[in-house]
Amino acid sequence: MLYRSTNSDVLGWIIERASGRALLIEIVEAAGLEGCFHITCDCEGVPLVNGGACLTARDLARYGLLFALKGEGINGRRVGDAAFIEEIRRNLGPPMPKPSDWIRYCHQMNTDGTFLGHGGYGGQYMLANPDTGTVVVYFGVLDNASAFDPDFSDPLVKMMAEVAAE
Repeated sequence: MLYRSTNSDVLGWIIERASGRALLIEIVEAAGLEGCFHITCDCEGVPLVNGGACLTARDLARYGLLFALKGEGINGRRVGDAAFIEEIRRNLGPPMPKPSDWIRYCHQMNTDGTFLGHGGYGGQYMLANPDTGTVVVYFGVLDNASAFDPDFSDPLVKMMAEVAAE
């Protein structure tokens, strides 16, 4: 995998300009976020999604429901593509580096073929299981130089996947 944060921004700009839609606003509204949603913008007000967003754990779970419900938001509002979500689970992409090689990376998401997950810098993680419609989130901080520790995160993600499978 070759992850580049700016890819998220460039793809978002292209999609919004080509579609003529404010997709980030549509996603936030379809998720039914209740708290504040903060995201960095450039000097023209264009969101910089590669830096992530600041929101509550509950609202992160609401966002995760968009994946668990295969692109369907509150009140049946569709903002995601169920086929794309299934493609992530089927494609299985390249494995993460050992010891996390049981997780695959595809379209900026992690998967084991069942769940879809995505981590934030420093310890946060959202895991959605479309088979059960369940989302599990973790908000924490890893205070080390890389903001990552597979000895901590691997068991955490496995536990989250077990909870979401119930």
